[in-house]
Amino acid sequence: LPCLPQGINDRLMSLRLPLLGDQFATIMSAYAPTMTCSDAVKVKFYEDLHALPATVLKAEKLIVLGDFNAHVGTDRASWIGVLVPHGLGSCNDNGLFLLRTFEFSKQITQKPENLHAPDNNATMETRWCPLRNGIQSTTLEVLGRARRQHQDLFDDNDANISNLLAEKNRLHKAYMDLRTDATKAAFFRCRCLVQQRLREMQDAWMIRKAEEIQEYADRNEINNFFTVIYSRLPNS
Repeated sequence: LPCLPQGINDRLMSLRLPLLGDQFATIMSAYAPTMTCSDAVKVKFYEDLHALPATVLKAEKLIVLGDFNAHVGTDRASWIGVLVPHGLGSCNDNGLFLLRTFEFSKQITQKPENLHAPDNNATMETRWCPLRNGIQSTTLEVLGRARRQHQDLFDDNDANISNLLAEKNRLHKAYMDLRTDATKAAFFRCRCLVQQRLREMQDAWMIRKAEEIQEYADRNEINNFFTVIYSRLPNS
């Protein structure tokens, strides 16, 4: 190899590889802090990750791989050009750090319509779309849409949870844009409040479900009893 792997720290590493001609590609490997790590460790990791793309020439390819220990959710409207349409669940704190980093570092991502196919007569997007649409339409026609089998606390509290997460996202963005003690304190207070409210919602939801199950048991409504247990309680 003309260039040896470079260790930035115990969580980040880069490797510059030669391609055809005079082209190069830089591969960055990342292992993000887990949710149990302190906020200072997380902030330091994403600051280092945010600074890395600036060390790569714009004419070179950049590939970022790794385990980011994050849930980015499905809110594409708030992260246009950053979040793809295949997210799951809700966004956690590590997900916010990750999304903000990729939003700031636009050079990390390229939209398919900006990537040219090898023959230069069509973009990768125009070549990919017919295949993608064919697979999706055939799958939908043959298999249909998946039906939701379970109900959980998010169904009953969707609006409240969305409002809480929106406020936390707003304060996190303010903290990332202007890192002061005031914005940091506001974000951490909101995050604690969101966690507290989610625990309260979960406890209340579980109590309601337990009462509902007990009522069916008292009335000897066996079918309803097992229906609630197997189709409404969250998976363990």
